[in-house]
Amino acid sequence: MDSTRDSLQSIMTTSNPTKDRSIHIQLGWTRIRDKHGYMGTICYEGPVETIRYRNPTSSCSKAKAKTKWYYGIAWDDPSRGKHNGSVAIEIIDETPPENVKKEVLWHQYFTTAHPTGASFVVPSKVDLGRPLSLACVEERYQRLSSSSSSSQSQQQPSWQSKEPLPTVSTVSGRSKVIQFVGHDKIVKQQQWHLLQHLSLRHMGISSIPTTTATAATRDRNDSDTTDKSQDNNNNKNDKPSWEELKHITSMDLAGNLLYDWNDLFRLLRLLPRLQHVSLASNRMIDDTLPRSTTKTQLQLFTNLQRLNLRQCNLQSFQTLLVLMQSFPKLQELCIAYHAPLPDLLTTTPLPQMTDTTTTTTTTTTTTSDLTDNVTYQPWTHLKILDVTGCGMTESHVQALAHWCPNVQDLSLNQNPITCWPKNMVVFPKLESLQLAETQITNWSDIEPLIVSCPNLQSLRLQQCPLIDGIGANTGEPAHVVRACVIAAFASLLYWNASSIKDDRSDAERHYLVLHFRNQQEQQPDKRPILQLPKERYEELCQSYQDLMARQKETNESGANSSTSSASSPLLLANSVVTVKVVSFAAQSCTMDPLVRKLPRRLTVGRLKALCARQFGLDIDLQVLQYRNNHSHNKGKIGNSLPIDMDRDDYSLEECGIMDGAEIIMKEIDLGHVEHQKQQAEKELLERVEHQEEERKRFEKHKELSQPSRF
Repeated sequence: MDSTRDSLQSIMTTSNPTKDRSIHIQLGWTRIRDKHGYMGTICYEGPVETIRYRNPTSSCSKAKAKTKWYYGIAWDDPSRGKHNGSVAIEIIDETPPENVKKEVLWHQYFTTAHPTGASFVVPSKVDLGRPLSLACVEERYQRLSSSSSSSQSQQQPSWQSKEPLPTVSTVSGRSKVIQFVGHDKIVKQQQWHLLQHLSLRHMGISSIPTTTATAATRDRNDSDTTDKSQDNNNNKNDKPSWEELKHITSMDLAGNLLYDWNDLFRLLRLLPRLQHVSLASNRMIDDTLPRSTTKTQLQLFTNLQRLNLRQCNLQSFQTLLVLMQSFPKLQELCIAYHAPLPDLLTTTPLPQMTDTTTTTTTTTTTTSDLTDNVTYQPWTHLKILDVTGCGMTESHVQALAHWCPNVQDLSLNQNPITCWPKNMVVFPKLESLQLAETQITNWSDIEPLIVSCPNLQSLRLQQCPLIDGIGANTGEPAHVVRACVIAAFASLLYWNASSIKDDRSDAERHYLVLHFRNQQEQQPDKRPILQLPKERYEELCQSYQDLMARQKETNESGANSSTSSASSPLLLANSVVTVKVVSFAAQSCTMDPLVRKLPRRLTVGRLKALCARQFGLDIDLQVLQYRNNHSHNKGKIGNSLPIDMDRDDYSLEECGIMDGAEIIMKEIDLGHVEHQKQQAEKELLERVEHQEEERKRFEKHKELSQPSRF
């Protein structure tokens, strides 16, 4: 952090902006940063008056002088500012010396969204940035001269070279050679001719040169200011050129002072082989984007495949359309953390996608609201899309499905989505979906996802009311919810970043058992957490015909009580499971495991009573878990995590216990329970104190929200 601050101060001492500087300042566009790294936008340029005397003979010693130049800055971080762009002018009337009158007049120089997001600073305290040049690259990467690059094939590692290596004296008086492990590898990665990825993050770059000649001129000027005599001799023999970086395929310009979209096109013309560009945290201005009216005026950049526009101040979907038509081969796009795009829903009518076999890759849209006579095609090459924190609703998701029909990875985190679009096939090729920190509350709201995304392999639903309310809203434990989700999505491989490879068979069986239980209890109001489509349910029944037959026989035996289990050997064999109960309790952990054949209808409460008699542990202190024996593990218990058996009224079959399962009995640590209780009380007190501090801070902020004098 200190090195970054020192570099910022060194740059600012050599390139401090003043009033008569040649750089053209555009109010509301030009970006700056201070020595602490805070960035903002210049919204005002000129003098700032704070005290006004009506007697012209009086002095103005305590006021900001009218002749002094100031920048009015709207800071990205409101904590850096002091007011909202207004200043209190104190008017002092000294016409009658014995009766001085004072008045206060508020003057609004500019406005900000936050009440404390602005301040006035002198130009010498901020940095207007610098254009992209080869000098910026040389600050972070090593350039080989022509003589060294011609002989690079003959170069040897430092430990094989004949030059003397540094040594250090030991305690015994001997000298030991110092070897810098990894030094040669790092130097090799920094050489220009071997670079593939170029990172120029947080270097204060404010513009991209228009032509290579302009860049070369600026590079020569920068080199002259550092060491004129030496650089002039070097430039005669070996001048740096952008041609040496034509092979670069990735450029990271995050956290700079760029604001003009034309700089992106200049960069792609300067380095035509770029495939990945990151402009994250650069507040781009939509008005700087050229609006092409015909295809002949449009320049295509077909090599660009990945574009990162995270926190780039996108204001309209129109800007995104104009950008995307210039990058027809773009595969990855990130537009996270932007305000809602109001014209996304009005740009084009929603497509009619009633037939699942209909493709939308040939659909085109012509909109006169965007540009004159421009036809936009869906982004068929786009595979990864990140719209985290963009205020997206289900209507926006439905609109995005028209523009991105072939998306495979979609991130919708931190959006106010309440349900998945219904009666519509969206994203048929989607494989990964993230819906964390959304507003989904009911499981029925994501049931359309089962039909619309049949190839879904990864689903993330965390920190949302749906998951936070497990147990309270559904009345089912977490492992039951997990089983229902796995059974609903046939292609699912990851649920909340957890692999389900070893749990699919158990989960699907568990779902069928729950479905049969609801049918037997004949409770029309009670339904599974996820209602499977008819096709998916029939597929599960076909896969587990043995379970279906056993349930059918069980129902028939319940209806006909005269048919005993002894008269039906097949029914008796199918109604029991062989389990192994292992004790992890302190007093009985050395005892041999209990291997028994138990009825599938045996409840967890009865099983706890059996464990109490066998291992001598009170029922109230027992915690039971189970792990099934998977066939692909060759008769061994798998490495999957044990599943809790926390419902005493559930039977072994309803818990999903299969033949050969292992049941683990653990003991509740009363001391640990008491510690958790005390810890919960402590956290409650801390939350109350934190809320009280937040209340006091809010009241103080409310008092300071009035415009300040400075």
